[in-house]
Amino acid sequence: MPIYNRNTVQGTALTLEHGVINKEVEAYFCNGQCHALAYILHKRLDLPFVLLEHALYEEIIHCAVLLPDGDYLDIKGVHNPEGSYLKVLPCNDPMGFLESCTEGNLWDDQAWMEPDLYLAQRYATLVIDKYYGDIAISMNI
Repeated sequence: MPIYNRNTVQGTALTLEHGVINKEVEAYFCNGQCHALAYILHKRLDLPFVLLEHALYEEIIHCAVLLPDGDYLDIKGVHNPEGSYLKVLPCNDPMGFLESCTEGNLWDDQAWMEPDLYLAQRYATLVIDKYYGDIAISMNI
């Protein structure tokens, strides 16, 4: 049963279902709403909010939270940035970052949408349940 319909940046309809992290949900939180999910995970887990910069283009392309071992967590799970084209950058003002997205001042890039914190809260619970529980236990967090 659909709980949410939203037009994507490209103008196509997106339907998300409650309690399911599928390809549409991953696309939603990797293409314009990663900052909203990262912010909610940051607040709930007290983990650093980080920006992921494309090493070649020197552009921020993603947001996530940083785990104590240097990996990062997003809608798709845990990732190790070592050996990838991504450079993890600290963000000392996550709320300021979200506000800059809301004001449309972030690189004039249409892919950065106004943060959907309502939906991010719903999916943060699933991300934590699916990926973070085992990490916290294995790291004695």
